[in-house]
Amino acid sequence: MTERQRNYTLHGEKQRSCDNCNSFYPVINMNQRFCNKACYVSWHSKANNEKSNSQRKNDGKYVWRHLKDRCQNPDNKSYKDYGGKGVECKFTSFQEFQEFYFRTNECEQCAIPLNDDNRRARDGRNIHRIDSNLHYEKSNCMIVCKKCNNFLDRNDKRGWM
Repeated sequence: MTERQRNYTLHGEKQRSCDNCNSFYPVINMNQRFCNKACYVSWHSKANNEKSNSQRKNDGKYVWRHLKDRCQNPDNKSYKDYGGKGVECKFTSFQEFQEFYFRTNECEQCAIPLNDDNRRARDGRNIHRIDSNLHYEKSNCMIVCKKCNNFLDRNDKRGWM
């Protein structure tokens, strides 16, 4: 007798509702929550997407945390390009940074509306240092969309501006 058959006989043809599609299926294992693998995969990917969407909600914490980390933490892979070159974050608190970061709802370079739902969106909010040799501070930063940020960074590195 296989383990599957043994489990089936132990649980005596009990029916359980699938967590994903709510259809009933015979219980093979008491820990089983889905009627088949497709339902498990569907439910699992849906749960992961909901979780990642809530993490992507842009309140500035992600940007603040990584901005401070790359300027102060020598273990960060970007430290050599920021903190290693003397770039510091001159914002004294998260609240001050948040006020600056959300002061406008459009790109300061191309004037398109900014999308705060997803930080990886093409029209998402990005912080750009005007002079890449200076610090992160109000006078040296502007809020731009991702497209403009990539264009400005690329042209700044090539010396075209």
